[in-house]
Amino acid sequence: MPVKILVVDGSASDRLSIKNKLKEYNILSAGSSMEAVRILKEHEIHLLILDINMHDMDGLLFPEISVKDRRLTKPRIIALTDNDNPDIAVKILNQGPWIISQNQ
Repeated sequence: MPVKILVVDGSASDRLSIKNKLKEYNILSAGSSMEAVRILKEHEIHLLILDINMHDMDGLLFPEISVKDRRLTKPRIIALTDNDNPDIAVKILNQGPWIISQNQ
């Protein structure tokens, strides 16, 4: 089964950049949390690359909201942020198995 990765970021250029770096994988992308939830309902996603600075929702809340829907798979999450506040990293780590990366 090929690995499916969902990239959720409000910036089209950031989504494209990530997609280009991960060419060997099956990449889906969403520009909003609502689009991401729709994709998660339609596909089995193995890895979620999530910008926590989303336009339509606090990215920190997205995993909590998405796991309440039992129809959704529970992918591993890589959280991207350009926020250097250590409290954000603590909030992310307290929510579960996340990997934190500073958005470049």
